[in-house]
Amino acid sequence: MLLAEENRSGAAAVRPRPAPRGTAFSWQRRLLLLIVAIAALVRCTTLSFQSLWLDEVYTLTEAGRPWGDLFLALFLPQQAYPLYILGMRLWSGLLGTGEVALRLPAALAGLATVPLLYLLGRRLFDRRTGLLAALLMALSPPAVWYSQEARPYAFVLLLSTLAWLLLWEADERPARRTWWALGLVALLFLLTHRLAAVLSLVGQLLYLTYRAYGGRFARHRRLLVGLLLLILLAAVVGLWFALGATGAERQFGAERDWSTPLQTFTQFSLRLSPFPPEPGQGPDRRDWLLPFALVALAGLVSLLLDLRERGRVRRRAVLLLLFFLAPPGAFFLLYAIRPFYHERYLLPALPAYLLLLAVGISSLWKGAGRLAGNAPRLPFALGALPLAFALFLPLASWRQVQDWSLSAVPSKEQFREATAYLQRHLHPDDLVIVHPGYILPAVEYYRQNLPRIPLDLHTLGDPSSENYTFRDFEADMDDLTRGRRRAWLLIAPYHAETWDPQRWVLEWFTLNPFLHCGEKYFNGVDLYCVTFNENRREGFPTPAIPLDHTFGGLLRLFGADLEPFAEPLLPGDSLPVVLYVIGERRDLPDLEAVVQVVGADGRVWAEVAGRPLGGFLPTTVWLPGDEFLDFGELLLPEEMPAGGYVVRVGYRLAGSPGDWLRLEDGTRWAMLGEVRVGGWEIGSPVLETTPQARSAQALRLAQPHLHQPDHRLVDRLALAGCQAQEVKDDLVQGATE
Repeated sequence: MLLAEENRSGAAAVRPRPAPRGTAFSWQRRLLLLIVAIAALVRCTTLSFQSLWLDEVYTLTEAGRPWGDLFLALFLPQQAYPLYILGMRLWSGLLGTGEVALRLPAALAGLATVPLLYLLGRRLFDRRTGLLAALLMALSPPAVWYSQEARPYAFVLLLSTLAWLLLWEADERPARRTWWALGLVALLFLLTHRLAAVLSLVGQLLYLTYRAYGGRFARHRRLLVGLLLLILLAAVVGLWFALGATGAERQFGAERDWSTPLQTFTQFSLRLSPFPPEPGQGPDRRDWLLPFALVALAGLVSLLLDLRERGRVRRRAVLLLLFFLAPPGAFFLLYAIRPFYHERYLLPALPAYLLLLAVGISSLWKGAGRLAGNAPRLPFALGALPLAFALFLPLASWRQVQDWSLSAVPSKEQFREATAYLQRHLHPDDLVIVHPGYILPAVEYYRQNLPRIPLDLHTLGDPSSENYTFRDFEADMDDLTRGRRRAWLLIAPYHAETWDPQRWVLEWFTLNPFLHCGEKYFNGVDLYCVTFNENRREGFPTPAIPLDHTFGGLLRLFGADLEPFAEPLLPGDSLPVVLYVIGERRDLPDLEAVVQVVGADGRVWAEVAGRPLGGFLPTTVWLPGDEFLDFGELLLPEEMPAGGYVVRVGYRLAGSPGDWLRLEDGTRWAMLGEVRVGGWEIGSPVLETTPQARSAQALRLAQPHLHQPDHRLVDRLALAGCQAQEVKDDLVQGATE
């Protein structure tokens, strides 16, 4: 009875007046719709800007498991987010496995969190606080970042906000359906991300325990305390065994570093590190964090002052404080027992942090109003301070989102770009080692973008395994490279640090006395190429096309290889070329080779020029009699018509396009051979005017005759100059074969 009277008196004293109907409410509703539109803009319009990084690819890999395993995972505690993986299996079956399709569920979940946080802010405080919180969530750098990842963390934000909203509603307006809804959300949360759900549940149980000792759920005190201790114990035991799994400690473990709470604040505010950025990682914006700290402090002070009140005001302060502090508190308790850290594990508290910032701005605004009433001469200065904070926080967030999520500057691991570059520069006999081996699914995913260029991918044993020695590693590398002319290493340095701390693989490529033929660095992924200048362990190869051309009496071309991956060549294909060259005398000038594909009319359709081995073997260091293999790749343009072409090579002084070396007959070009693009002659009648239209027309004609997809034949549909009926006949013949 006393509690009820306290609640009624407190509620009557502090409950805000109903919002006036009509213009004011309509204006606020339109503002909320604008905020939601901004949130949709920053989340959904750039989903394909960044390559999928490794964890996102693993979402697709895990979703590809058998249905029985996916349903069984719902009941296995070691599975971190089984419901999300099951949902992605259903989603990808409907919308495919492209980058946008995989990331769209997270974007929608992140978008739904914005109005939900507004609703929680309005229920706890007022519409102004709710709108501020929604705006901060719409532009929050970590919220936008995780809303553009094919991972469950955007759903963590959504379910955490929804769970705390339902808890408040169940406490304020008790109804059986509200409690059932809260239980259902808790179950979904636990299946979506077990650790995040446990951290959030700790805070909710603490709130219910507080209410129980305040008289609301008095008969359930022991049950609530028991549940709280049981959940914490289960989290410790589960974490202990999870990090004890093979390789888990290396991937998720961390050193005890008590600066991690500071890092959590900097990540929650602007996704910044508390330490100076590395060169090339953007400007140092750590000073931007000061306004966030001041506003958050103002919000905390406001909530602590509310604890002195009674009734609803105190309850909302306790709820928001537990929402904000309990998940990090539980996490750092686990961290002290078994150190591990990623800021994404603390995302259940991010909505509370943004709501705390909104409370801080509102409290500064109210405080400025009260002071202005006592000091009429200072109204502008006092009002400008909270206004400055209200503008700076979203503008700073927008700037970070603009740099990290809305620009084309790479901020995630570039497996897409690295795989495409590798395929464009590959030769049929090249060896490709992917390191560490567990990044192989990312390369396999993106190799499908160029299906006509196969990758001979290999992985190595775990260098940190007790049974795998350096001698085993050397033997594996010797077996893999025997008979090869070139080898590539595609390495993810961050992952390799934990997998290969001795750096065996990287140093094998960089420190051995091989000739280097290329290095390319992408964000999070590096490529290294070496050539053995022979068929390794088997001697110098014999050229497929014997030649004998001397350029300017300086070097001799005695052979070449033209190595298409598939015949006939298609527009857009890469034509690998190998030149067999020998120096004729000492002190050669700095020369570069120019290889061209030329049509019958003399037009140059493709060209590659450069110093030998991409500049790693300049002619200035050659000695007389040294034989070298020089590798190049010609990219055929998409608009290239079908027909026959000549491949030719010439040499000139590097950096001097007009200074060509001449052959014995005074010409500057040596013919390497002929290639055919397409398979149809130039000049066949065309029924449509564009390659895309011709492709669609030919596919329509051929579709009734094809029993299953044939990517090789479908690729040929885009040939310029082909007649649709001829494409149909060719496809029918290929399908029959």
